[in-house]
Amino acid sequence: MKGYCENGELDKAFKLWDEMKDNEIIPTVVTYNTIIGGLCHVGKTDQAIDKLNELLENGLVPDETTYNSIIYGYCWEGQIEKAFQFHNQMVKKSFKPDICTCNILLRGLCRESMLEKALKLFNKWASKGKADLVTYNTIISSLCKEGRFKEAFDLYAEMEARKLGPDCYTYNAILGALTDAGRVKDAEEFMEKIVEKGKLKEQSSLVHKGQHVGTLDPKETDPDSFAYSQKIKELCNQGRYKDAMQFFQESAEKGISLHKSTYIKLMDALVKRRKSISTAVPP
Repeated sequence: MKGYCENGELDKAFKLWDEMKDNEIIPTVVTYNTIIGGLCHVGKTDQAIDKLNELLENGLVPDETTYNSIIYGYCWEGQIEKAFQFHNQMVKKSFKPDICTCNILLRGLCRESMLEKALKLFNKWASKGKADLVTYNTIISSLCKEGRFKEAFDLYAEMEARKLGPDCYTYNAILGALTDAGRVKDAEEFMEKIVEKGKLKEQSSLVHKGQHVGTLDPKETDPDSFAYSQKIKELCNQGRYKDAMQFFQESAEKGISLHKSTYIKLMDALVKRRKSISTAVPP
């Protein structure tokens, strides 16, 4: 059932659910969580609420996974007010929100461009020392998209001080926003700083393995973005860092956003270039 729900094949999941009932197999909280999560991930949160009520009628006790799934569903559907209403109702019934709850609500607020409310929520959790890497990345990314770079860099420094990151998602968010804003020189300087601190190696390996990439970005399907991103990657692979940077600057001047992995590729090329220069210089 879990596999069907994860693949969005809810018809098959419900068929299995009915077979379980026909065979007098009593659903557990885990079973309910699976079907509730599946419904919420395809925008059927109202149906998930029906399953939650059924769970309660059967004398079962929902857990954090149950509640977080419902909150995620409302946020995913853009129903932020409903998400918070449900959250508040459940808190009154002894539900204790965790960092996962916070991150779901935070992403929901940011997706709906409700940055000020997101900042209030972030500050509430951060002041308690409960914010994690995802919390910081979410708010930093949103601040960057709004062009509020000073605040983003302040949180970047705070994240480093708390040893919560950054990771390649953080780098991509900042670099992408800087270039989108036409601040190519700032982007270059930021890349230089990352390389100087020696933080690129482990992060670039994550990108090569396909991690931290997240959901498909609209830039991935834009033909100009694809062309420039591919060209820059090719030049980096050929060791032509200066040429790659020229295309990088040209893309910014034309207002073309690059694929997320392109920034990491540029930094990776910069590392290799520095190494080649240092080995070429006689002792």
